[in-house]
Amino acid sequence: MRIVVEAVACSVEDAIAAESAGANRIELCSELSVGGLSPSIGLVQAVLRNCKLPVVALLRPRSGGFNYSRHELDAMLADAVAYVEAGVSGLAFGILLSDSAIAVSACQAIIEATPGVDHVFHRAFDVIEGTDQQARILSDIGFARVLSSRTVPLNGITQVLCGGIRATNVALHLKSSLAKEIHLGPRTEVFDATGGSYGTTYPALDVAELKSVIELVRSISYPDQG
Repeated sequence: MRIVVEAVACSVEDAIAAESAGANRIELCSELSVGGLSPSIGLVQAVLRNCKLPVVALLRPRSGGFNYSRHELDAMLADAVAYVEAGVSGLAFGILLSDSAIAVSACQAIIEATPGVDHVFHRAFDVIEGTDQQARILSDIGFARVLSSRTVPLNGITQVLCGGIRATNVALHLKSSLAKEIHLGPRTEVFDATGGSYGTTYPALDVAELKSVIELVRSISYPDQG
């Protein structure tokens, strides 16, 4: 079975480049320098107009931890509904209680308000050192996938392996985890002299690295696949 490659995009250009490189799916966000934040609805609409790949939109209203206020949760819910109305195929988010347990009710509220799309629990799972039991809880809530850097098999839910996936390590990580999906967003700096004191470079998708990873994973077979 072919391994699904999800590429992180922060612009229309990133999404188009990922599609050309052979990615299977896009996770769309902004501000990857802080781990990714919710994209604007304008960016979501523009990417959907210009890219044929399924798009998963990130729901993360701010940087830092994943215990959100009532107002932040309201904003996340509004963004989630707007993204689904725009045509995304999935939503990626993670909400925790103050003791770092999964915020089941808050997660369910978003899932119930956005039927018909995939729901993905993002790397908050790694923050809580997620276990198979917690993975099953997420599956029971209604999550289809979980983003995780665990390099051992994760049972109870589809694992999307992430965390610095590159051509130099992807084969080893896949064979250790037996994950069927990977997630990566390698960056390269693009020069723009107009920035002045705001900076003269900005990060964009490293298409060459993405292509290298895709070429490698296409050749990988798991022991039970022959």
